[in-house]
Amino acid sequence: MALKSGNEFDFIIIGAGIVGLALAREILIRRPGIKLCVLERENRIAAHQSGNNSGVIHSGIYYKPGSQKALNCLAGYRLMLEYLRENNLPFEVCGKIIAAVAEDELPALRRLYQNGLDLGLDKIEWLNEEQCKTIQPGIKALSGIWVPYTAITDYKLVCESLVRDIRQLGGEIRFQIEVSQVLQNHDIAILTDRKKVSFFTRKAIVCAGLWAGQLAHTLTNQKGLTIIPFQGRYYDLKQAEKFPIGPLIYPVPNPAFPFLGVHWTRHLDGSISLGPNATPAMSLSNSGSRMDVLNFITKAAFWKMAWRYRKQGFTELMKSGSADFFAVQGSRFGWKIQSNDLKKGKMGIRALMVDQTGQVMDDFVIIHDSLITHVLNAPSPAATSSLSIARNLADEIL
Repeated sequence: MALKSGNEFDFIIIGAGIVGLALAREILIRRPGIKLCVLERENRIAAHQSGNNSGVIHSGIYYKPGSQKALNCLAGYRLMLEYLRENNLPFEVCGKIIAAVAEDELPALRRLYQNGLDLGLDKIEWLNEEQCKTIQPGIKALSGIWVPYTAITDYKLVCESLVRDIRQLGGEIRFQIEVSQVLQNHDIAILTDRKKVSFFTRKAIVCAGLWAGQLAHTLTNQKGLTIIPFQGRYYDLKQAEKFPIGPLIYPVPNPAFPFLGVHWTRHLDGSISLGPNATPAMSLSNSGSRMDVLNFITKAAFWKMAWRYRKQGFTELMKSGSADFFAVQGSRFGWKIQSNDLKKGKMGIRALMVDQTGQVMDDFVIIHDSLITHVLNAPSPAATSSLSIARNLADEIL
């Protein structure tokens, strides 16, 4: 393909979330002078998952040793802190306590502690009740795990910095380009819904988050995979200064449910949020068409998932609009919260991939299809892992 017009590139990345931006930067660093463009359907970067997450830089303690999540999170943690320091971006290594507040949570907590040691997190500590209170006065916990690696940042600022890098390296970002189809022959044609503008490229990488499944429709059908949007609501404390927490406070995760539960998250500005919950979303964005739901609700995998997680799902539905429920869950850790202490915070939409049995995929899913790479499943800890994912993808693509 001879590069002739302004719509022809060596590389096109679809999606200006943190993974797509990190990958664009990595490719431009390795291949100076190439033509690379990031296409984004919205009018801004990080409009969905990347801009509405908790801002936590994760340690990797939850993930199975050897999995892509574990490998990329462990490497990504280090790379992210290096990037933040080099670019004078704000962050704080605050640590977190994973707290067991009931006896029946202790076996799962011990398994999680051993998992962390198996991953090489040799600075984590098992805490008794008094040790928990020493690290965080006022906490109510029978036992806990101290995870000193956990940090907080602002991923919107990270994405803005990545954009500056991309432009300085000669890359382009084009907004309000809604890709409808990616066609592959000798080269790749990318069709859009806006006046049917076409882009052409030698290689394409789809980092489209919630829309990734639609752009890999044939692939996902072949493998029996379905992307389902989930919405997560946060509630913010109106008077955060009344609750002086230092580390983040997390519950013991339910191993039978793919979400972490309501936790206390402190942010760089001093605010504190409780959340999130997780319920199926009726659209692929906070302002999108509710017709999006037809893309997954008609599939058997959705109903199998709903049945598989029916007990936990009922609890999540209770949390979906109830400040009272968030207050009860937050109060489990010792600080008494009333619903009038809370105000609605941000709500994000995140993508989770489900297999044909209704099981939520517990690892990143990336498929290379000749000249096209599809990042199909990149939920948390994708933000933490983004710079590591970018390095590994660049190794394979280049």
